[in-house]
Amino acid sequence: MSANSVLVEVLLFAGAAEKVGKRSTSFQLEPGDTIENLQRVLGQQYPDLEPLLGISRWAVNSEFVDSSYSFRSDMQIALIPPVSGG
Repeated sequence: MSANSVLVEVLLFAGAAEKVGKRSTSFQLEPGDTIENLQRVLGQQYPDLEPLLGISRWAVNSEFVDSSYSFRSDMQIALIPPVSGG
């Protein structure tokens, strides 16, 4: 990682937290990396999480974003998988 790398904390909810076994994880990424890049890293680090990554919503600092969102500074990311209910 470069000196300009960005620390991102990923909060995990519902099924994502269950598959990973914890409620958050952190990664160093390069500025300009996207949610799509983060999805790839998460899938490699936590293979059981892979099926949820493409169907989950992403939020950065409490605002929903799409997979093209690029990181600019240290931030908090939330991975919000679909939930079912009645």
